[in-house]
Amino acid sequence: MDKLKGVISLFRRFTTHTDTSVRFAGLRGFVGGIGKVLLLSPFELTRQKRRSLVITIEKGWALVCIVKGTPSRYVVVKKNLFRGLDNQYPSAEELGYFIGMVTEGKSVKGMNIILTVPKEWCVVSTTELPTVVLDNISSVISFEMDNLTPFSAAEVYYDYDIINMDRQMLSVAIYTVKRQMVAPYLNSFHDAGYKVSSLTLNPLSLVRVCMYARRKKRDVLKKDALILNFMQGKIELITAEKGVLTSVYSFRPDDINGVLSYIRGKVSDNTLIFINNDPTIDTRQEEIRAMLSVAATSMDELHLPLKDSATHDMRLPIGAVMEINQKRRKSVNLLSLGMVVKKRLPIVVTVLLLLLLLPIAVFDMYIPIWKDEQALIELDKQIKVLKPEVDKVETLKKEINAMQDDLTALNNFHNKRRLTLEMLKELTTILPPDTWFARLTITDKDIMIEGYAQTASVLLGILENSKYFKDVVTSATTYKDQRLGKERFQIKAAFK
Repeated sequence: MDKLKGVISLFRRFTTHTDTSVRFAGLRGFVGGIGKVLLLSPFELTRQKRRSLVITIEKGWALVCIVKGTPSRYVVVKKNLFRGLDNQYPSAEELGYFIGMVTEGKSVKGMNIILTVPKEWCVVSTTELPTVVLDNISSVISFEMDNLTPFSAAEVYYDYDIINMDRQMLSVAIYTVKRQMVAPYLNSFHDAGYKVSSLTLNPLSLVRVCMYARRKKRDVLKKDALILNFMQGKIELITAEKGVLTSVYSFRPDDINGVLSYIRGKVSDNTLIFINNDPTIDTRQEEIRAMLSVAATSMDELHLPLKDSATHDMRLPIGAVMEINQKRRKSVNLLSLGMVVKKRLPIVVTVLLLLLLLPIAVFDMYIPIWKDEQALIELDKQIKVLKPEVDKVETLKKEINAMQDDLTALNNFHNKRRLTLEMLKELTTILPPDTWFARLTITDKDIMIEGYAQTASVLLGILENSKYFKDVVTSATTYKDQRLGKERFQIKAAFK
């Protein structure tokens, strides 16, 4: 009876309205992950290797670059900076011409074309929604757009990112850009042959770069971050919760007190990250750090997945590419209007390719083995035929080796004896007539001479100048023999 009650209680927990959506969402995520592994299209793997053409717009300048690589390593193939009027954004026509200069008129087919726009063009807002709308969240945001933002859904490009989720509520960040701001650029680029596939925000790109640089830290998902971005003409204060952009505030470059006041109201145990996109700007980092009791770091101190060492002007483009390449969460693309579109070739193509590759793989594995077996059989036959001849050759080799050893020993003996005779002849020739030997010892390395001479020291120079001897020294004390009237010497010399 107790077991039956337990089963009924467990069934009620799983069928409760507030819990069911969360539980089924988790189940769908698990099944979806298994499906991605089992039904992976081989063509899907090549999509991550495409190049990206990134167009970054800010007031007074624009940056166009081509980036390739993987999420762990990016390479900037080509880049160029467009300088315009300080208080104006580059026009669509100027940028279209500038992009053509960077691409050199070559086709951009297969590239991800990403447009990143400044903070002034976008509105970032946060809201909470019931968890039950998770499956239709894009439709709910579109329906409530005029309540969540100053615009209607028809007036903006928009997307969202989930900050936090529990059993009852979703915390969501909503990003919007007025269509009339970016439509001239999109249309101009499209007419020039550059169809933009992704629209994102410059502050969001900076958040993505910072979160990647801090990804190795285990507390990256537990702590929020404040990003202080110093730019020409303004200071941006960007807040991020669990890697999600939640707000962007702009200050005048000289309004440090306003920045500090706002930071003090936001920080607790969060990390403050300094970013300086222009090395000519004085960020007053040390002064700000001294006035705030908060953990602070600089973007220059963080590791970026970029081959080029000069990374200060590449943070926005790299962040935009990282946004579309991330796998852990939904990428933000305002052109998607909140819809998650998964581009994948039909599974039928994958199945047909697998069925075609399977017999090819089997034959590819079996044919080399069969060929090797046939080759071994043929080799065995040849070995049996040639074995008597091989035995004869081996016997001859052994006899030749034995004879070679004997010949080598005989030559060594002959050469050593001849060398000894030549050295004796040399000693007889070069030494004075009144010198005679009492003992002569010859080894493989040196010679030892004991004898009598009128002046023993003269012998050292004579032997040193000989073509056979070197390192001539006396190996014992030289003394004069009173009986013979000559010096007794003992000399040692090495062979040259």
